Amino acid sequence: MIARFGSPDPTLDHLVYAVPDLAAAAAAFTEATGVAPIPGGRHVGRGTRNVLVGLGRSSYLEIIGPDQQDHADPSVDVPFGIAALTEPPLVTWAVRPNDIAATDFQKFSRNNSVR
Repeated sequence: MIARFGSPDPTLDHLVYAVPDLAAAAAAFTEATGVAPIPGGRHVGRGTRNVLVGLGRSSYLEIIGPDQQDHADPSVDVPFGIAALTEPPLVTWAVRPNDIAATDFQKFSRNNSVR
């Protein structure tokens, strides 16, 4: 008999909003909402950096844009087409399972007959 488990029931992890000017976008976000994004990180060699805004206890908004001090390596594609943006789009989102152990077991059991 193969073990069966229910759906992993995913939860929103984060939204990614790409912008052509990170400093201007962070300032505009702060002015519009009264919430100042916090510095996230620099993506060395990729030419991008981000700021983050919490969305409740476990989700966040990532605002990502060009890094004015660390330009992309010429052989690397800049994520989300940021180098060519003129307007900011919501480019992607990510979810996470509520029970990572059960989800990992489901993946394992699909790839290996667990009896």
